[in-house]
Amino acid sequence: MNNHHKTEFKTSEFLFQAVFLITLSGIGFWLFQNLKLNLGRANLSLGFDFLFSQSSQVVREAPFAVTPQDSYLTLIWVGILNSLKVATFSIVLSTLLGSLIGTAQLSTNWLLRQIARIYIETLRNIPLILQLFFWYSVIFLTIPRGKVISLTNLENLISVSIEGINLLGLNFSAEFSALVVGLSLFASAFIAEVLRGAILSVPIAQSQAAKSLGLSGWQTTFWIIMPQALAVVIPPLTNQYVNILKNSSLAIAIGYEDLMAISSTALNQTGKAVEIIFLTMGIYLVLCLAIATFMNWLNARLQMPSIK
Repeated sequence: MNNHHKTEFKTSEFLFQAVFLITLSGIGFWLFQNLKLNLGRANLSLGFDFLFSQSSQVVREAPFAVTPQDSYLTLIWVGILNSLKVATFSIVLSTLLGSLIGTAQLSTNWLLRQIARIYIETLRNIPLILQLFFWYSVIFLTIPRGKVISLTNLENLISVSIEGINLLGLNFSAEFSALVVGLSLFASAFIAEVLRGAILSVPIAQSQAAKSLGLSGWQTTFWIIMPQALAVVIPPLTNQYVNILKNSSLAIAIGYEDLMAISSTALNQTGKAVEIIFLTMGIYLVLCLAIATFMNWLNARLQMPSIK
């Protein structure tokens, strides 16, 4: 292709992008004007001044002291921190559990492989909302009040009650515990499949070479296979982490006060549906993009240098 044809191609590409951008801007402007017209007919107006007004909302679980005299903006921050708290715990637990289950699928033990497969197929094919209801209603709320189930002989190590989970002196409410357990188990089934596929993508010659050097199975897995699998696993793992954050919005179904639940309450109190919906969508978008950006950075750092 000569320079003349290259110039024509670049010009046509630029014109196409310009027309697309103008069309998209026109559609956005039309939608905004239509929204203003409909709100005007209903004697409503756009504005975010309500964020600085008193919320009169009681938050049972917050990372810092909150009173009904605090503004809606303060409560939005509480919702963001609560959502991030759930996502962080769920990402860590699901990654650890998913790694174990994914590795178990490749075990030479037939029974262990079948247990891992049943675990994955069961959790992946039951809607997440039903799993959350199960952990909250069937597990936590059925424990008699005052009854403490200790998983060890030391109740101050880890115990479960109707109030939630007590772990090393840290108290987690029943709503938070059910949400984290449900999200972690659900996501771990998908992460296990992601990890299994990444491990299988490593050429079998690598395992054979490690075996010829006298490395054990565990040494081969953690020192030879896993480092190479990381170069493949990060992109699909990013999708699972983003899904965990988005699925945490189901907390509203079991009464945990995350961003979605607090925004829903604010919407009912203020009637500012358009503003709150756009604000909530924007916050989730920013948080998801932040996770994706970090994982892309991590992926770039973990890529093995090519040999020329």
